[in-house]
Amino acid sequence: MKKTILLTLLLIFSVFLLFSDIPIRQEQLIYSILGFNGRDYSATFCGEDSDTIYLIADQNNFLSVRKTFVYYWPITQELKTDTRSLNIEFTGSLKLMKKDLEDEMLPISSYTYYNVKGKYEFNWMAATGRKAEAVFQGYQDMVKAYYFATDEYHEKLAAYKQFMDDMTLQLTILNAEGKDTSQQLNQLQSIPMPVPPEPSQDFIVPPVSPRNGFLLNLPEGEYNILFVNEDGTVMEGSKKKIVVFGNKRKGTVGLEVIPGDKWTRPVESATPSAVLYVDGSSDLYLRSYLQNEYNDLYYEKMRRNDAR
Repeated sequence: MKKTILLTLLLIFSVFLLFSDIPIRQEQLIYSILGFNGRDYSATFCGEDSDTIYLIADQNNFLSVRKTFVYYWPITQELKTDTRSLNIEFTGSLKLMKKDLEDEMLPISSYTYYNVKGKYEFNWMAATGRKAEAVFQGYQDMVKAYYFATDEYHEKLAAYKQFMDDMTLQLTILNAEGKDTSQQLNQLQSIPMPVPPEPSQDFIVPPVSPRNGFLLNLPEGEYNILFVNEDGTVMEGSKKKIVVFGNKRKGTVGLEVIPGDKWTRPVESATPSAVLYVDGSSDLYLRSYLQNEYNDLYYEKMRRNDAR
């Protein structure tokens, strides 16, 4: 049965390859994109067949330029990259252009991003250049200090347990001999049990290892970009449009509606005009949440550039 299913899948895949116009594996110049999605970060890429990049306004977003293999994965109907086989990262500058504004040259630099203690989606931070290195090194030092303190704690705990075992044996012998044990009991009470160290709560998501790229934090609008090599020439195929979009509604209330008779299939009410039809035969459980509303096409393309 398993062999039959496998052969059927292979046959379907072969037919798809035969009649598909999409190249299965192609070397391309891409923009690697790490975009803020309103809660955390989504990774995608913009290949040669796409002319537009979508980013959320007034948020830290990261771009880098590289050459890699791009292939089509028919099972999920997605374009994917094969950076293990080919991953050439280019260094240079990013030319940012907008109508009625002076062109701006953005230098490439190392960057990191992280989430600090507080409300999750509102506490993402970014650092570039030397600050990125310092933030990441500070986190590494914090982790090393915690592991050192943990090793020290285990040594003290082992010594404490050994001391308690020795004192227990000594008290047993003294009690059996009918001798005074007040001194030993006072000694036991005077020695506290070692306290384990607590890991730092400064980071909800720790800083990622610094990587190279361009940090873009732009107001809403449409822009154009070009990648300029270190020798001043423009990289062929690097011109892209950037659509920077804001939210249509922010901080509004949505409801997750859970019918008692089919609790595994909740329904969402995301807009004031949404209507839920029920027959009144089952209890309804409502769970409210805060939400931001974005243009659906822009948002899905920000999360996955080849989305339709």
